[in-house]
Amino acid sequence: MDNINNKENYLILNKYLNKDEKILLTFPERNFNKNKFKSHEKAAVTDKRFIYLYNIDDYLDSSMKYLPLNEIKGFSQENVRKSYINISLFFIFLGILFLLFLRNGMISLLLFITATLFIIFSKKYVNIIILTGNNITYPYKLKFNNANPDEIGNFIFNASVIIDNLKSK
Repeated sequence: MDNINNKENYLILNKYLNKDEKILLTFPERNFNKNKFKSHEKAAVTDKRFIYLYNIDDYLDSSMKYLPLNEIKGFSQENVRKSYINISLFFIFLGILFLLFLRNGMISLLLFITATLFIIFSKKYVNIIILTGNNITYPYKLKFNNANPDEIGNFIFNASVIIDNLKSK
Protein backbone atom coordinates (compact mmCIF):
# COMPACT_ATOMS: atom_id res chain seq x y z
CA MET A 1 0.00 0.00 0.00
CA ASP A 2 1.29 3.45 -0.83
CA ASN A 3 1.17 5.90 2.06
CA ILE A 4 -0.38 3.64 4.66
CA ASN A 5 -1.06 6.49 7.10
CA ASN A 6 -3.83 7.83 4.84
CA LYS A 7 -5.64 4.49 4.66
CA GLU A 8 -8.28 3.00 6.91
CA ASN A 9 -7.69 -0.28 8.69
CA TYR A 10 -10.36 -2.86 9.15
CA LEU A 11 -11.63 -4.99 12.00
CA ILE A 12 -14.02 -7.69 10.89
CA LEU A 13 -16.70 -8.52 13.42
CA ASN A 14 -20.04 -10.25 13.43
CA LYS A 15 -21.89 -8.31 16.11
CA TYR A 16 -25.55 -7.27 16.33
CA LEU A 17 -26.32 -8.81 12.93
CA ASN A 18 -29.09 -10.92 11.46
CA LYS A 19 -27.95 -14.15 9.84
CA ASP A 20 -28.10 -12.77 6.32
CA GLU A 21 -26.21 -9.54 7.07
CA LYS A 22 -22.53 -8.96 6.53
CA ILE A 23 -20.58 -6.09 8.02
CA LEU A 24 -17.07 -4.75 8.06
CA LEU A 25 -16.30 -2.19 10.74
CA THR A 26 -13.72 0.42 9.82
CA PHE A 27 -11.35 2.37 12.02
CA PRO A 28 -9.14 5.33 11.11
CA GLU A 29 -5.38 4.93 11.23
CA ARG A 30 -3.79 5.78 14.60
CA ASN A 31 -0.05 6.12 15.22
CA PHE A 32 0.83 3.29 12.89
CA ASN A 33 4.54 2.60 12.53
CA LYS A 34 5.06 -0.11 9.94
CA ASN A 35 8.72 -0.54 10.89
CA LYS A 36 7.70 -1.92 14.30
CA PHE A 37 6.10 -4.93 12.64
CA LYS A 38 8.49 -7.43 11.10
CA SER A 39 5.69 -9.93 10.42
CA HIS A 40 3.68 -10.87 7.35
CA GLU A 41 2.28 -8.30 4.95
CA LYS A 42 -1.11 -8.85 6.50
CA ALA A 43 0.00 -7.44 9.85
CA ALA A 44 -1.93 -5.63 12.54
CA VAL A 45 -1.43 -2.99 15.17
CA THR A 46 -3.28 -2.68 18.46
CA ASP A 47 -3.84 -0.20 21.26
CA LYS A 48 -5.09 -3.03 23.54
CA ARG A 49 -8.71 -2.15 22.80
CA PHE A 50 -8.94 -2.75 19.07
CA ILE A 51 -6.98 -4.71 16.53
CA TYR A 52 -6.50 -2.96 13.21
CA LEU A 53 -6.11 -4.92 10.00
CA TYR A 54 -4.77 -3.63 6.74
CA ASN A 55 -4.18 -5.05 3.30
CA ILE A 56 -7.02 -7.56 3.70
CA ASP A 57 -9.36 -6.12 1.04
CA ASP A 58 -8.46 -8.89 -1.42
CA TYR A 59 -10.04 -11.47 0.87
CA LEU A 60 -13.39 -9.73 1.33
CA ASP A 61 -16.67 -10.06 -0.50
CA SER A 62 -17.53 -6.88 -2.40
CA SER A 63 -21.13 -7.05 -1.15
CA MET A 64 -20.07 -6.41 2.45
CA LYS A 65 -21.29 -3.20 4.02
CA TYR A 66 -18.86 -0.67 5.45
CA LEU A 67 -19.96 1.13 8.61
CA PRO A 68 -18.05 3.28 11.09
CA LEU A 69 -17.92 1.80 14.58
CA ASN A 70 -19.91 4.62 16.16
CA GLU A 71 -22.94 3.77 13.98
CA ILE A 72 -23.39 0.50 15.84
CA LYS A 73 -24.86 1.47 19.20
CA GLY A 74 -23.66 -0.28 22.29
CA PHE A 75 -20.57 -1.91 20.84
CA SER A 76 -17.02 -1.07 21.67
CA GLN A 77 -14.19 -3.06 23.17
CA GLU A 78 -14.13 -0.45 25.94
CA ASN A 79 -17.71 -1.46 26.88
CA VAL A 80 -16.59 -5.07 27.04
CA ARG A 81 -13.74 -4.05 29.34
CA LYS A 82 -16.11 -2.04 31.54
CA SER A 83 -18.37 -5.06 31.94
CA TYR A 84 -15.38 -7.12 33.13
CA ILE A 85 -14.51 -4.39 35.62
CA ASN A 86 -18.13 -4.19 36.84
CA ILE A 87 -18.07 -7.95 37.49
CA SER A 88 -14.79 -7.60 39.37
CA LEU A 89 -16.24 -4.77 41.51
CA PHE A 90 -19.16 -7.06 42.36
CA PHE A 91 -16.71 -9.75 43.54
CA ILE A 92 -14.82 -7.16 45.61
CA PHE A 93 -18.12 -6.07 47.21
CA LEU A 94 -18.97 -9.70 48.03
CA GLY A 95 -15.48 -10.17 49.49
CA ILE A 96 -15.95 -7.17 51.80
CA LEU A 97 -19.36 -8.50 52.91
CA PHE A 98 -17.89 -11.91 53.74
CA LEU A 99 -15.02 -10.26 55.61
CA LEU A 100 -17.20 -7.88 57.64
CA PHE A 101 -20.26 -9.98 58.44
CA LEU A 102 -19.20 -13.62 58.25
CA ARG A 103 -15.57 -13.11 59.33
CA ASN A 104 -14.49 -15.55 56.64
CA GLY A 105 -11.11 -14.42 55.36
CA MET A 106 -10.53 -17.38 53.03
CA ILE A 107 -13.70 -16.80 50.97
CA SER A 108 -12.94 -13.06 50.86
CA LEU A 109 -9.44 -13.76 49.60
CA LEU A 110 -10.78 -16.04 46.86
CA LEU A 111 -13.29 -13.36 45.80
CA PHE A 112 -10.55 -10.70 45.68
CA ILE A 113 -8.35 -13.00 43.57
CA THR A 114 -11.28 -13.65 41.20
CA ALA A 115 -11.87 -9.90 40.88
CA THR A 116 -8.19 -9.34 40.08
CA LEU A 117 -8.29 -12.03 37.39
CA PHE A 118 -11.31 -10.39 35.75
CA ILE A 119 -9.44 -7.08 35.59
CA ILE A 120 -6.35 -8.79 34.11
CA PHE A 121 -8.43 -10.67 31.51
CA SER A 122 -10.22 -7.47 30.51
CA LYS A 123 -6.89 -6.07 29.33
CA LYS A 124 -5.41 -9.16 27.71
CA TYR A 125 -8.16 -10.57 25.49
CA VAL A 126 -9.92 -9.25 22.43
CA ASN A 127 -12.57 -11.23 20.58
CA ILE A 128 -12.29 -11.16 16.83
CA ILE A 129 -14.60 -12.73 14.32
CA ILE A 130 -13.64 -13.24 10.71
CA LEU A 131 -16.75 -12.89 8.56
CA THR A 132 -16.52 -14.51 5.13
CA GLY A 133 -18.57 -14.02 2.01
CA ASN A 134 -20.28 -17.39 2.56
CA ASN A 135 -21.96 -16.33 5.85
CA ILE A 136 -19.53 -18.61 7.70
CA THR A 137 -18.01 -17.03 10.76
CA TYR A 138 -14.84 -18.02 12.59
CA PRO A 139 -14.47 -16.66 16.12
CA TYR A 140 -10.99 -16.15 17.54
CA LYS A 141 -9.89 -15.20 21.01
CA LEU A 142 -6.47 -13.67 20.49
CA LYS A 143 -4.18 -13.26 23.47
CA PHE A 144 -1.42 -10.74 23.00
CA ASN A 145 1.37 -9.61 25.29
CA ASN A 146 2.37 -5.99 24.74
CA ALA A 147 1.16 -6.16 21.14
CA ASN A 148 3.68 -8.82 20.12
CA PRO A 149 3.95 -8.22 16.35
CA ASP A 150 4.78 -11.83 15.42
CA GLU A 151 1.79 -13.21 17.32
CA ILE A 152 -0.59 -10.71 15.74
CA GLY A 153 0.98 -11.20 12.31
CA ASN A 154 0.55 -14.98 12.60
CA PHE A 155 -3.09 -14.53 13.57
CA ILE A 156 -3.78 -12.34 10.53
CA PHE A 157 -1.91 -14.71 8.24
CA ASN A 158 -3.92 -17.72 9.50
CA ALA A 159 -7.17 -15.79 9.14
CA SER A 160 -6.34 -14.88 5.54
CA VAL A 161 -5.55 -18.53 4.73
CA ILE A 162 -8.93 -19.61 6.14
CA ILE A 163 -10.73 -17.02 4.03
CA ASP A 164 -8.73 -18.02 0.95
CA ASN A 165 -9.70 -21.67 1.45
CA LEU A 166 -13.38 -20.83 1.87
CA LYS A 167 -13.49 -18.62 -1.21
CA SER A 168 -11.84 -21.29 -3.35
CA LYS A 169 -14.59 -23.84 -2.53
